[in-house]
Amino acid sequence: MIRKLTKKDQKLILDFAHLREEENMFVTEKFENEKNPFKETDFYGFFEKNKLKGLAAIFKKFDNSNISSQSEKVVRALVDYLIENGHKFMDVVCFASYAKIIADQLEKKHHLHPKKIEKKKIYRLKKEDFIDFSTGKEETATENDREELFRIERLAFEKDPNPKITKKELARFTPSTEFIIRKNGLIASKANISGVSKHFFQIGGVATREEFQGQGLAKCVVSALCKHFFAQGKTALLFTGVDNIPAIKVYTALGFKPFDDYTMLHY
Repeated sequence: MIRKLTKKDQKLILDFAHLREEENMFVTEKFENEKNPFKETDFYGFFEKNKLKGLAAIFKKFDNSNISSQSEKVVRALVDYLIENGHKFMDVVCFASYAKIIADQLEKKHHLHPKKIEKKKIYRLKKEDFIDFSTGKEETATENDREELFRIERLAFEKDPNPKITKKELARFTPSTEFIIRKNGLIASKANISGVSKHFFQIGGVATREEFQGQGLAKCVVSALCKHFFAQGKTALLFTGVDNIPAIKVYTALGFKPFDDYTMLHY
């Protein structure tokens, strides 16, 4: 049986997500950082003998989705259910093993082919392996930094120097989770938290302005972010493109080690 989950199912969702925390960071992050995680996210559960065996999360703010289950049959069933109930897959973000099943089901049964596939490598860092490059000049962003954070990311990841700014895009940013370092009155480098769970935190949005690259600033902001969450007893996770050599050099210098594979399907 598959059904939409509600606030009454919050403990059920978190119990399931925490069984495999690394795979469900985007789910647990909603309950860590949002007063009403059901407002911007729809959750669907696959039940077998009254036990939750699979979870699908639709993140409406980002137009992406995630499906998690140890059963291939359950992953395929959740894909079918979402399609049959009007969900339009835009972006799928998940561990590569799940992405392969989801893509296969969407293609063979629903004739949907991804326009783009991004393959990434997941890295993990434990406190005891951490090499700290922070300087004490790092800080968290403020509400006034939203537009600048948006421009830095769009330029770094999409090579767009003059992006169209919308309220929806700006709303994606949570300044209190953005660690930055300023130079000459500008945000020179940034990194943010894209997910938090009981034992892990996930780093994302690492970007440095072109004119400040090569100065080791990314190492500084990522170090400051890591120190903050290592103090809470958590382990760091992040993912980056398999061919993003500059980023890989930064992360391995801090002590990160490759852990698993991640895939982003764009429809």
